[in-house]
Amino acid sequence: MVNAVLGDRIREIEAGQYNYQIGADYVQSLHQVPLADVDRQPDHVIWHFTTDDKPWNEFSMGRGRQLWWDYANLEWSEIVTHQRPAADAPEYQLKCMIFTQSGVVDDLERLIQEYPQIKFTIAAWTDMWFGLTRLQNYTNVRLLPKFISYQLREQALANDVFLDITPSGEQQIIDHFKTLDKPVLSYHGLANHFTTYEQFSDALRQLAHLPRVVQPAGLNGVYLRVKPLEASLDYILQHHCSVARFGDGEFLMMRGYSIPYQYYVPELGRRLRRLAGRTSDDQFMVCMPDVFERPDRYTTDMWNFWQGVDLGVVKECCTADWYGSTFISRPYIDQADKSRAGIAFDKLKRLWQDQDVLIVEGSTTRSGVGNDLFTGAKSIQRIIAPSHHCFNIYDELLEKVSEQAQDRLVLLMLGPTAKVLAEDLAQAGFWAIDIGHLDSEYEWYRMGAQTKVKLANKHTAEFNLDEGIEFADDPGYRAQIVADLSGEDRV
Repeated sequence: MVNAVLGDRIREIEAGQYNYQIGADYVQSLHQVPLADVDRQPDHVIWHFTTDDKPWNEFSMGRGRQLWWDYANLEWSEIVTHQRPAADAPEYQLKCMIFTQSGVVDDLERLIQEYPQIKFTIAAWTDMWFGLTRLQNYTNVRLLPKFISYQLREQALANDVFLDITPSGEQQIIDHFKTLDKPVLSYHGLANHFTTYEQFSDALRQLAHLPRVVQPAGLNGVYLRVKPLEASLDYILQHHCSVARFGDGEFLMMRGYSIPYQYYVPELGRRLRRLAGRTSDDQFMVCMPDVFERPDRYTTDMWNFWQGVDLGVVKECCTADWYGSTFISRPYIDQADKSRAGIAFDKLKRLWQDQDVLIVEGSTTRSGVGNDLFTGAKSIQRIIAPSHHCFNIYDELLEKVSEQAQDRLVLLMLGPTAKVLAEDLAQAGFWAIDIGHLDSEYEWYRMGAQTKVKLANKHTAEFNLDEGIEFADDPGYRAQIVADLSGEDRV
């Protein structure tokens, strides 16, 4: 058809000019194939973006991406007049580059939140895990997955400072910045210039010429440095660390008071006070509520509740540099924004996906019964403890759990007792996570509840007297029980 219509008017054109193929940059870099210099090719009329690395993808490292978006954002009036507008880039006080080979970078999100006036460009040689890709929700973050070596000089020129904040470091990138006489700030990195986050943050603030920010007073004068909920889950997923979570019940016990499901025992109170000040690491993470730092994350009822809690013992005992979030097991009902609860539950389920699991719970808890919370587990065993005052049989409980915990993830739902049990199991080499009232939270999430609804067939969080429960006969649940220490008649 083309020959019939055009005949001898067909002319051969220069292929490189009218079909300039670009898009295989990442593949070529892997095979060390030299890349043509785009900037020296002003005569290209048609750019052909080959491979699946298209410039309109969420993440693309190929050259020409910005050019494509410049044209894609043109108004028709600009196209007609052949105008190409300059991009309106936000003004930042400082531009920083970070390189990582890990899905979780300690303190990175805290930096991003603390310094919205600073642009953070985060690069990696490979695709990025969700723990990093979710950071693109911050306007001062740019992600560069599948980073290509030819971009080193470009990024070194575009950024003011390199932040060496990962243990692996990246010497060739550091050398690029040093060659250009640009500073490198290190925190737990290769140079290890700063030993604390506060020193590192202060140096970054001074580079950006930003005023010193006064630390917020927090709730009732209490301020704890707590990882966000999702970052805490990411940390557990990465390190497979054991976890103990503190809440208002533990704070009462630390002050010498009984709570509905556990009489005060001096030994338990003493251990909780000591554990609250323990420094977390990649083997064991202590979690605290972050209502002290970010009350805006929670409902008005939740905020009003915590305002009435005596936090003197928190000031006295919670002296560690940082904590995980207690609310890893409460990602729904008390959250002001409930839209991310599904993400949190998915992360939680990944903890026991294809794992042999040992659930240690009270006689009325029945966690996972009637829902799919633990469907992904390879197998489930249960040890049943008293639903009230289980610290009274602590030695027997620890011995029985230790017998059954070999090669299993231990999930604890035993109030204050779970905290010290998690620590003792971790010291013995087991992986133990205190997940508290996760089952109630998951049930409320599934039903879309906006208030705390009492469950008919098992224990419900905050309904501590366990009245009027109608247990269903569940053969599957009964078959999972390997030890019953409750001393109570069971269905």
